[in-house]
Amino acid sequence: MHSLIDYSTTDPLALIGLGRALATHCAGGTQRLPRLLSAETALEMIIRGQPIGGERALELGLVDRLAASTFH
Repeated sequence: MHSLIDYSTTDPLALIGLGRALATHCAGGTQRLPRLLSAETALEMIIRGQPIGGERALELGLVDRLAASTFH
């Protein structure tokens, strides 16, 4: 997850979210996400369980930049 690295890049078409494995207490997803985002945004992502796109991840600060998409 982003908190373990210095710089992250993603494809604009990527889908980022908490899957069942990351949302469990064992993987720490519910503890790490609020450290990266506001508590309100993190809670919404955790409760809704819907992934966000690369553009939204950049807006929220989950990634540092978007790479050129290789998929069309």
